[in-house]
Parts: sequence; C-alpha cells; structure tokens
Amino acid sequence: MKFSFGSDPEFVIVDEHDNICSAIDVLKGSKDEPVLNGKNKFFYDNVLAECTITPSKTNKEAVESFRNSLLILSDMAKPYKIKPLASAKYNKKQMLHPMAQKINCDKEICAYELKTIEVDEEVFKKSNLRTAGGHIHIGGNIDGIEILSIVRMLDLFLGIPTLFLDKDPTSKPRKEFYGQAGRFRTPEHGLEYRSLSNYWTASPELVSLIFDISKFTYEYVKSKKHEKFWFIDLEKLEDENVWAEEDFNIADYHICTGYDAKLLIKTIGNADKSAAAIFMKMVESELPDSIFSKIKKLSNKRKPFDLYKSWF
Repeated sequence: MKFSFGSDPEFVIVDEHDNICSAIDVLKGSKDEPVLNGKNKFFYDNVLAECTITPSKTNKEAVESFRNSLLILSDMAKPYKIKPLASAKYNKKQMLHPMAQKINCDKEICAYELKTIEVDEEVFKKSNLRTAGGHIHIGGNIDGIEILSIVRMLDLFLGIPTLFLDKDPTSKPRKEFYGQAGRFRTPEHGLEYRSLSNYWTASPELVSLIFDISKFTYEYVKSKKHEKFWFIDLEKLEDENVWAEEDFNIADYHICTGYDAKLLIKTIGNADKSAAAIFMKMVESELPDSIFSKIKKLSNKRKPFDLYKSWF
C-alpha cells in the first residue's frame, strides 16, 4: 500500500460572541454513534467537535478532503462555529456532563521511551481545560521499526517547524495533557502521529504543507536516509542474554547519533523557539527547498488563520 494521508481533527465550539461552548449540546453524533456522511464521521468527543478526513494520496486530494469535511462539520454546528483552538477552559456547568469527564483516547506510545503513556485521569477530571489535536494518519506498508523512525523524523521535520508555524496562544497549555514529542499510536492502516495540535487545519496552505512534510518524511524513512541520525543496535537486541539483564531498557539500544534527541524532546515539550532555531538549520539542510520555503513564508504570518475565511 502506498502513502496515504488523513486526520481526525478536533475543534472548539464557540457562539456568536466567541464564548466557549460544549459540543455535547451542539452536535448530534457521539463517538460511539457518530453521524455518517460518505466515508467520514462527525461527532462530539468529550466537549469538542471532531470529524474524520478521508485519506488522500495527493496534496490536492488532501486539501479537498479537508474542505469537504470542514464544510459539513461547520454546517452541523450552526448557528455556532468551529474554531481550531488547541485548548480551552470550560465553565463548571459544562463540566458536569458525564461525557465531559471521559477520556475517549486510547493510550499513546512514546517513540523515545518506547512505552505507553496515559493521561492522569484524576488530574484530567479535576481540570476544566480541554485540548484539541490535529493528529496525522499515515497509511502505507510500514513495519514497526519504520513507524518509530517516521515518528522521530516527524518530530524533527514537523514538530520543530510547528513551533514557528503555530500562532495559536492556546497551544502551550495543551501540553499539560497532550502534545509532547514522539507521541503516536498504531491503527490498522499504519501510523497516527499525535503530537500536533489542530492549528494546521485552519487553512488550505497549512494542510498542503503538512501533507508535503508528512509524505517527504515517509519517503525519507523508506529510503533509509534517517539512518544518518538514528542507529538501532539490532545485533545486541537479538541476544537473549541482553533482554535478561536486570537493568535492561530497550530504549538504550535506540541511539540518536545526528542530534541531541533529549534537547529536541525538551524543546518541543516547552515550545522553546530559541532552542528550536538550532534544529531548524538541520531541517533546512534535509527538506527540499520547495517545502522549506513554504515553512519560512507561513512562519512569518503573525496571527492564526481564520478557518472560515480561509476555507469557505
């Protein structure tokens, strides 16, 4: 199966005065019983509005798939609007609904610690902060090692530039629960990269760019170019005695040789633009000029895109 690109973005619902509203009171479909339209699903997830985007194989298809799904979701939300905010605080009344207290996501995996990560449910329930993701779904004939490599390279080629592309001030609070480096899941179709917020769903230009970076990264790993940065000591991992060692940690045998992986993780986690500038030089040297020039252009935009003006 060749490369495909999809998403399942989440959005905040706002009224005509830009007040935050719970999607539970606005949308009919739930995650268990979504509204279906063609191949796409529309529903509320916790207090957020969510939709699925039909997987695409080309940039043009991806943009049109987003446009179609966002148009349907925006119509379903009327007279309210959908807004690509990474996080929002809801009032106490909105938090009383049982679904507002439910974590509907499966556990994430960390590509660096090589273990599952889950949100502290008690902390989540006590908080009135809810966060929205713009997860990237990549389909293709990719094995487990390739999945890890794609996630790590996406952190470099996409997670780092995102710190300059993302103009949403609510993105940093999202990292209280989600959005750290290297977060992913492995659905049947391949890979779900979960580190990004929904900022990039706000315009066709950003969707086009994210598609290009995702496809480039997929092909970069498929051609094994990532091996200049990462070394996996498979020879030692094939030794049964190594696995029997008391202090064995599989992550110790996945070694980053091309850059400081710990600094990259910290940089993305703290949304540290100063530290990110170090990695951007590496990003520029690896990405095609056509892609990096788009990053530079869109990074210069001072305010977030208006979703309605951009798409409709």
